Amino acid sequence: MTEPVLIPCIGCGASVVDMDGPAFRYPNSGSPGCWAVYGEILAKEFQSPLYFPEHRLCVDTYAVQHPGDPTPQTIQSVNVHLMAMCLTFEHNLPSQQVTFLMARAVKANKGHLAWLEPPTFSYEITVNDVVKAQTPAEHLDWVRRWARHTWEVWQPHHAVIRPLAASLL
Repeated sequence: MTEPVLIPCIGCGASVVDMDGPAFRYPNSGSPGCWAVYGEILAKEFQSPLYFPEHRLCVDTYAVQHPGDPTPQTIQSVNVHLMAMCLTFEHNLPSQQVTFLMARAVKANKGHLAWLEPPTFSYEITVNDVVKAQTPAEHLDWVRRWARHTWEVWQPHHAVIRPLAASLL
């Protein structure tokens, strides 16, 4: 049996299997191999409530690491998911409240958000790190580290995101 060919994901840069199949919903946002690994992570989260407490951050992080091309949908997605990360890390809000505020962010900012230029390098923490977790505690720790790292990588845009997030409180 031949070894699978690995390629860098076009979104996050993770080394993933070169394969055909579905990918994240936005054009040029991620590779099918990366989407498959993310699917494994989501399956784990939905199979046991022990893996679920950081699900909100898991979704936010994947979306931010896979921004795609600048369209109204991707602009809104990246901004709102970064607002969610800001509310989580800088305002210490629980995920249920963040989810509620994200809906408010979509309504309040529809058509008024700017494209935030994504980082031009690969992330140090990706789905490949999270999927290796063997226990719920390891999974939660990796998701939080993945999200924190991603939030820090987008630091050049914090000055835009912080007031948007604060306006939701």
